[in-house]
Amino acid sequence: MRSRRVGRMKILYLLSGWLTSVLSLHSLEVGNISCSSSPNEIVSRFKEIASLDLCREKCLDNEECEFYSYYKNVFNVNMRKLCVLHSSCGAVNPGCNNCFLGSKSATSANCPAPADNGGRYVYRDTDGKTKSTESNVTVDNASKLYFLCNRKLSVLQCFFGELYFEGRRALRELNCGCSSIHHLSDISCDRPTYEKGVAWGGTSCERTCGGMSVCKDGRWSEDIRGSCGISRETSNNISIVLSVVLTIATAVLVVLVCFYQRRIINKLSG
Repeated sequence: MRSRRVGRMKILYLLSGWLTSVLSLHSLEVGNISCSSSPNEIVSRFKEIASLDLCREKCLDNEECEFYSYYKNVFNVNMRKLCVLHSSCGAVNPGCNNCFLGSKSATSANCPAPADNGGRYVYRDTDGKTKSTESNVTVDNASKLYFLCNRKLSVLQCFFGELYFEGRRALRELNCGCSSIHHLSDISCDRPTYEKGVAWGGTSCERTCGGMSVCKDGRWSEDIRGSCGISRETSNNISIVLSVVLTIATAVLVVLVCFYQRRIINKLSG
């Protein structure tokens, strides 16, 4: 009798472990979106799949499948009840009504807020509350993140723990950078360039002879490219003085030329 109880307990234990493993495979899914994969990212296509659940099972049974798109009652009749398995999802189509996109192996649907890189991120959560990413918020799955840089707005969207920009997976962080000053020999910066001729937003640069500038919102906080020992204000004043002196000198030269021209004409006429 006791051995039967032990046997039943073992069976229940094994069943509970199996159920846990099956439930852990349950994927993350988003509605009204599909994966716009390139041909080499498509693992397989199945027509006349009756439900999203069956499409999910197709992906779970395929080792190469990481994402799956299910087209339920879409406008295109030829694509209705179509199930597409993807090895990866480099681009998405967020305007696909009655479509579903699922991920088999994503451990979290939310995205960590990226670094602001000289700009400013604003996020509106599912409750409609606007938040700044300075508070280390996480972005909910399928939610949008707005990047502000020098009056320019860029929109990203979170899907299965990764951010997408203009429908494609964001391979690099967005940057609100400035013209690079790294090439100047006596200037040192705390970050390398973002790309040729462009500094990362948030970069701080310092001159050996004094002066520091920070790249923020697409502009340097101070112009430290002038001659050492001369402040920006002094440099501007010198430029103004030189401009006035040049204007006066030009006027005097014109007067002298006119004066000598008259003397020559008078001599010739006399």
